[in-house]
Amino acid sequence: MKNIAFIGFGAFGQALAGVLEKKEGIELSAWDVQDTGKSCQVPEVADAVKDAEVIFFAVPSQFFVQCVSKISSIPDSAILVTGTKGMDPETNKLPFEILQAQFPKNKIAVLSGPMLADELNEGLPTTATIASDKIEVANSIKKLFEGTQVSLQETDDMIGAALLGVLKNVYVLALGISDGLKMGSDFKASLIQKAQVEMQEILHRLGAHRETISTPAGMGDFLATGYSSSSRNYSYGFGFATGNTESEKTVEGMKNIQNIMARLENGSDLPFLSAVKAIFKEGADARKTLESVIK
Repeated sequence: MKNIAFIGFGAFGQALAGVLEKKEGIELSAWDVQDTGKSCQVPEVADAVKDAEVIFFAVPSQFFVQCVSKISSIPDSAILVTGTKGMDPETNKLPFEILQAQFPKNKIAVLSGPMLADELNEGLPTTATIASDKIEVANSIKKLFEGTQVSLQETDDMIGAALLGVLKNVYVLALGISDGLKMGSDFKASLIQKAQVEMQEILHRLGAHRETISTPAGMGDFLATGYSSSSRNYSYGFGFATGNTESEKTVEGMKNIQNIMARLENGSDLPFLSAVKAIFKEGADARKTLESVIK
């Protein structure tokens, strides 16, 4: 029997739990600030993690530090896996870095890739990246998902996998605008090519591997998000272009534009990232600004 815990049990956490609960020998527990009505949810976070062998964190990035700081009783032997895509709004840290600081005795991994909650719930197959600086940890989580609809590919590039989870949300905002303005498939393909090159450069500057862009956490996730109306980031960009913008409260890409700029210290020489910032933060004309990216 493997005891698996989920901290953060929203749409993604529930969908991922649904993948694992189909396997024999899995016992699930979950904690969330909201009552989800699921039988595996417990009222206290300590009860969710006390016997856990693997703990998945699926907490929105803006609440990640607040949530993690309340947890003090995690078993030292538990593997901690973050599926959160974003950065802390105050420190610009990535979720796995926050876990490393809070739980230095535990082994940490990053799970990232094209895993839209709706499609996981439908049982549709996908691939994702599991990243850890200890390859045996990545292999352990890969084995956990064997026999499910999710196939994992391992890497030791934790920062790359985590950064790509941030970057794809930022750049996908522009793909939503492109479709909202009906700029065409050719133009959108050009944007995708420019985004790939620029994301590789950002990976390099921030100490990650350029080639991680070719993993499911990279272009796999970027393309899935950029072509799916169920993506909050894509939908926000589309709505921005068509005048139907809803609250950006749950749109990670909007929050992380400034965070990634701050982490880079100076990203002004990155034309695509600068264009996204200009459109969403400075009121630049969306069509003209995006057209300038591919010239």
